Amino acid sequence: MTNQSNSMYNYFGQGSSTQEYRKDNDEYFGMPHTSKASNVTRLWFTNPCGIGVDPNHPKSDTSFSYLQKKSKCDIFGLAETNVHWYLMYNHASLYARVKKRWKNFKIATSHNRHEKIGKTQRGGTCTVSIGQAAFRAYDYGQDDTGLGRWSWIEF
Repeated sequence: MTNQSNSMYNYFGQGSSTQEYRKDNDEYFGMPHTSKASNVTRLWFTNPCGIGVDPNHPKSDTSFSYLQKKSKCDIFGLAETNVHWYLMYNHASLYARVKKRWKNFKIATSHNRHEKIGKTQRGGTCTVSIGQAAFRAYDYGQDDTGLGRWSWIEF
């Protein structure tokens, strides 16, 4: 992407309003984590580059544990989960994985429904709301074209 004046890249690109922070060799962009007041709803979006089809795989656990423990988020979205959710066994479904951690939650997932390559499939998303945010969820869904480009929860 070229660096043009008055472009969205200039506004949101590195070195302008978005700042880079490093801690323990972990690189991320945006504001550093701060304490969260009880009346604040925190939203987090990340690309884990796959969460693994095996629910016992460390990468499967890492995304959810980190988001809750470190960021104290209430709603989170994951892009490129790399899972064909309809081909997963019940014990390995996203529902089963999230149920182990939180009592109250709402989930929306997406994946490419036109291809059945296997349980591991490029792309896909998931959106999860937990705790009080889950009680405020009104509707949820996914990309209508079946390509698995996004999932959503309406509050």
